[in-house]
Amino acid sequence: MAIQSMSVALRRLRDLLGHDEAVRRQEGVLGLDPRYCWVDTFAFERLLGKAAFLRETGRKEGAAKLEEKALSLYRGPFLAEEAGRSWAVSMRERLRSRYLSTMGGLGAHWMEAGEWEKARVCYQRGIDVDNLAEEFYQSLMNCYLADGRKAEALAVYERLGKIFSSLGVEPSPKTRNLLNSLRS
Repeated sequence: MAIQSMSVALRRLRDLLGHDEAVRRQEGVLGLDPRYCWVDTFAFERLLGKAAFLRETGRKEGAAKLEEKALSLYRGPFLAEEAGRSWAVSMRERLRSRYLSTMGGLGAHWMEAGEWEKARVCYQRGIDVDNLAEEFYQSLMNCYLADGRKAEALAVYERLGKIFSSLGVEPSPKTRNLLNSLRS
């Protein structure tokens, strides 16, 4: 009965996709053939893999372009409508973690290149995904500071302070030291 149900479900999926070859079976495992099915999560991870290779081989600009392309594919939590499903949690958290890590690395790349606006966009996008990631606030403050925009850096600290205060959490000593250097 289970094999028959699986066969029916597989036939329906292939019909929906319009190609029998779109779903392939290899060593007893079913998978989507990338020649027929484009999946954003697969593309996201593939681009990040290529970018990591370029970065490791010293091709930073090429890596940054691929990272930007990959990051543009991230549209928020993986299968957000399936939030209560345990089977989606691992993938959701892996993609989110890769997004945040890449966003932080790309922001650092742009800071190193003196591209303050590009770096600020990266850190702000990181904060948009995780508003408790203190490192993004610190980096955003440093971007504003390096660009001579002290008032904006202080505003970032104030925003962080409000969020942390609402949770009963103090900013780290590193963040408080950054604030002291802003005030002096």
